[in-house]
Amino acid sequence: MNKNTRRLLFERLSAQRPNPTTELLFDNGFELLIAVMLSAQSTDVAVNKVTRRLYPVANTPEALLTLGEERLESYLKTLGLYRAKTRNVLATCQILLEKYASAVPRDRAARGKELLLRVSRPAGAQKRCHVRGLCLYAQSRRYRRR
Repeated sequence: MNKNTRRLLFERLSAQRPNPTTELLFDNGFELLIAVMLSAQSTDVAVNKVTRRLYPVANTPEALLTLGEERLESYLKTLGLYRAKTRNVLATCQILLEKYASAVPRDRAARGKELLLRVSRPAGAQKRCHVRGLCLYAQSRRYRRR
């Protein structure tokens, strides 16, 4: 798809859906970030079931870190790749706590590479999550072997 076709496609989609939404349930940027991280290899319905139980107990970086790996895994067990997701969520919480005073940075430049969060998926693909306030841009990228 060339640049003009992409631009035209984006313009048409923007006209049809000027305010796109997600099926993921969230109340703030941090909850959205975690929900998107959990969504790799999982349906939005499955992620919502997990976050409905998890967020009342822990919906801040500090609270998730306090839960610890074992307890967080017990919440995420119904999701695919739950062990890797547990580690990535806790690592993200640690970065947010240490570098950003527990807040999800609002602009992409401030987040730096450490918050270009990656959840590994089969076939070398990765999901990158960019949270900008409460707007989310998630993209999948496939890496070619050389």
